[in-house]
Parts: sequence; C-alpha cells; structure tokens
Amino acid sequence: MANLLTHFSTHQVSSYNEAINSEMPTLFVLKDVYGLDVTRALIWKEITKVIEFLNLGKSMNIEQVKVTTEYILEDFSNLNLSDFKLFFSKLRKGDYGKLFDRIDGQIIYQALKEYKFDRIESAEEMSIREAAKYKQEEKDTNLLTSQEYIDAIKAILSENKPKVNNLYQNGKIVDQIEEKPQTVEFKDRCFRQFNNLRRGNKFRRYDFESPIMMIQVGNLKPMSITEFLHYKLNG
Repeated sequence: MANLLTHFSTHQVSSYNEAINSEMPTLFVLKDVYGLDVTRALIWKEITKVIEFLNLGKSMNIEQVKVTTEYILEDFSNLNLSDFKLFFSKLRKGDYGKLFDRIDGQIIYQALKEYKFDRIESAEEMSIREAAKYKQEEKDTNLLTSQEYIDAIKAILSENKPKVNNLYQNGKIVDQIEEKPQTVEFKDRCFRQFNNLRRGNKFRRYDFESPIMMIQVGNLKPMSITEFLHYKLNG
C-alpha cells in the first residue's frame, strides 16, 4: 500500500491517452484490493488539495467533501487513479471554467462528468487511429507489389508449358514434346502459387480445413484450389 501511495503522490499525467493507457488501478480495483476506506481517503485528499490550491472565499466544509467523495465513488469508479490525477490537475488550472470565489461538490461533480465525456471521445479517436494504422500495416505486409503479382501470374502461365525440342527426322523438323512429370514437389509449388496470388486477400491461407477460397488468373474464371490444380496439370 505504501508503494502505491508513494507512486500516486509523484505520478504525473498530461493527456487523456496517457490516462487511458495507464496501468494504475481503477477505483473498483482499489476498493477490492485495499478497501473502501483507503480508496475514499485518496479521493478526499485530492479534493482537499484543490481547495487549498484555489484558496477561495467560499470553500467546502468537511461534510461537503465527504458527500462529494461518496458521489465520485458511486458514479466514477471505472476511472483509474491516473484519470483522477489528470482531472484534478485540469480543475486546478481552470480547464473547466474560472471558479469565481467558490468551490463546492456540484462544481467538482459536473467538471468530472465533462472530463469523462472528453475521455470517451479521446478513447474513440485513439481506437479509430489504431484501427486505421493496423489496417494499413496489414495491407502493406500482405499486398503484392504490381510487379510481384505480374511475376506470379507469369509463373503460373508458364509453369506447365511443355518443353519443345526441334529435331530433324527424315529431313523434316519434328517437334518433340517433353511433358513435365507430375510430382509431389510440383503439387506443393501449386499450393504455394495459389497462396501467393491470394496475398492481401481478406481470407486465410489455404489449408484442408479452410472454407472454399477462390483466385483469378488473368481473364480465366475464378478457381478453387482443386480447379487450380487441375488447370496446372492439364492447362
């Protein structure tokens, strides 16, 4: 407990994002681990620091601080200690409006509601940015370059072309066709080529438990892996 109090007293937070990503516990967790009295004391101390800092003519008595603390515990326990560090710092700086010689529980409560609203907006913006970044990184990782895609198609179209040797037989040129043997290695190459053409696609890599997935080579009709193998073997 002493370590937490020491860390909290020196803890500095300057933005909503830092508070959102903080590893400091929420009030819910704090109550479960250290009890209600300890949690209540932390909030009470922060309110007292605000009162002392502002030094306004119309301040809060002990009963008002107690009630305000209870309201915060009831309605804002999903916020973490970094949130409260940031909130009370912003409150002292006047981010929620100038306090004209008066501070009370309602002012603190309404300011905390505004803080929570701004925090939610910041969390949503952060999620959108992270999703866009992840999507771009995934796209950059998976997509073939134009030349790579062209090379993959060329490899497929030329892979199973028969080898032609021109021979002279009885004074005539005869084309001798040498078919490639259909080996396990050839089949494996087909699977790899099928996967290469699907890079950047939203589907998973091909395996025998995957749903049917299609690719398209040039102007040919879309093909499943079975049709692709047949095409590779028979042209």
